[in-house]
Amino acid sequence: MKKTNLGDNTQQTLLKGRGHSLRFSENIGELVANNLSMISNHPKMSKPAPSVNWCNIFLLVLIYTCVNNCYWLTLYNVTNLEGDKLVNGLILGLSEMISGIVAAFLVTFTSPAFAFQTCCITGVLFNFLNQFVFAAGSFLGYVTLFIAILGVGGVFTCLFVLIRVVVPKQQVGGAMVLIVTIAASSSLGAPLIALYDAPIPFLVLTGLIVVAFTSSCFLPKKLPDEAPEADEETQVYVEV
Repeated sequence: MKKTNLGDNTQQTLLKGRGHSLRFSENIGELVANNLSMISNHPKMSKPAPSVNWCNIFLLVLIYTCVNNCYWLTLYNVTNLEGDKLVNGLILGLSEMISGIVAAFLVTFTSPAFAFQTCCITGVLFNFLNQFVFAAGSFLGYVTLFIAILGVGGVFTCLFVLIRVVVPKQQVGGAMVLIVTIAASSSLGAPLIALYDAPIPFLVLTGLIVVAFTSSCFLPKKLPDEAPEADEETQVYVEV
C-alpha cells in the first residue's frame, strides 16, 4: 500500500490557502481604492461619470461618524436607565423597527436633508426630556425614550438617502465602503462614554448631533452634473 503523509498534505493545503488569501487581500484593496474612478472610463458608457467631490465625501464621513457614535451612546444608555430592563429593551427594538418607516415617510414628502435634520432635533430633544425631565420608569419616561430612539434610528435611514443624493450613483458602492469603514473605526470609544455619569453622555451626544446637523447644511441638494440618461447607462454597465 502507498503511504500518504497527511501532515505534509495538510501543510501544503494551508500554504496554498494563505497564498490565495494574501492575493485576495491585495486585489480587494486595489478594487476598493479604484472603484470611485474606474467606471467613468467604462467603454459602454455614452457619457463619462461625474468626478467625485472629495469635500462632500469628507462631510459625509464626518456626519456618519457623529451619527454612529450617537447611535451607540443611545443604545448603551438604554442599558443604564432605571426601570424595567425588559421594557426598555422592548421599546428599543420596537422604536428601531418603526424608525425606518417614519424616516422614509419624511424623506418622501419633504427632502433627505430636511428629514435628516428633523430626526437629529427629535433625538436630542427627547433624550433631554427622558433623562432630565421625566422620571425613569414612568409612562412619559417610556414615551420620550421611544421617540428619542425613533429620532436616532431615523437619522441612519435619512443618511443613506443623503449619500445616494450627494455621491454619483456610479461611485456609491466605493463611497459607502470608505464612509462606513472610517465611521465604524471612529466609534470604538462610544460605549465607554456612555458609562460616565450624567450629563456627560448627553452633552457628548448633543455635540455630535450639532456637528452632524451643521455639516448637512453644506451638502448639495442634488448633483448638478447628474446625467439624464444615467439610469440607462447604469443598466448597460450592470448587464456587462
